[in-house]
Amino acid sequence: MACRVKFTAFHTGRGIISAIDDTTGNKMFNVSQSGSTSGKIRIVARNTQFRSTDSTSTLSLDTWYDIIAIYRDSTDRELYVDGTSEAVNIDPVNSISTINSLSVGQIPDQSPDDSSSCVIADVCFWTSNIGSSGISRYSNRESHTIDPANLVTYWPLWGSAS
Repeated sequence: MACRVKFTAFHTGRGIISAIDDTTGNKMFNVSQSGSTSGKIRIVARNTQFRSTDSTSTLSLDTWYDIIAIYRDSTDRELYVDGTSEAVNIDPVNSISTINSLSVGQIPDQSPDDSSSCVIADVCFWTSNIGSSGISRYSNRESHTIDPANLVTYWPLWGSAS
């Protein structure tokens, strides 16, 4: 899954994009804000416990970033910011087998006050690993042409995120 995001403020734990499997135990894979002032984001995998890893870089307010989160399998998840690997999480979680809910801007089980303080554009969800070529192509604004057979949805939202 991927999106372009520009933060207007940083808040702890606010969701950016999420893929959820609530048919078998409310499993989730998401990208969220890490801390109230840290400028970091994190990937989170959840089954019975949260498994999260924060980005190594600190992001700035009012700057567009390309965010890509890849769920390869139950022990291999990775976060990319502007094409660079920022976080790898290998803590075991139950596999996400069925995605039956997608979320943009908020984690579904949070209150409405917990929506992210950011602008989000060019949201994509794939059912496959887009690989290094797909990561590079996303940064080149070719998101809707990456692995079209496995592209679940594409929302340009506000059009060009420039």
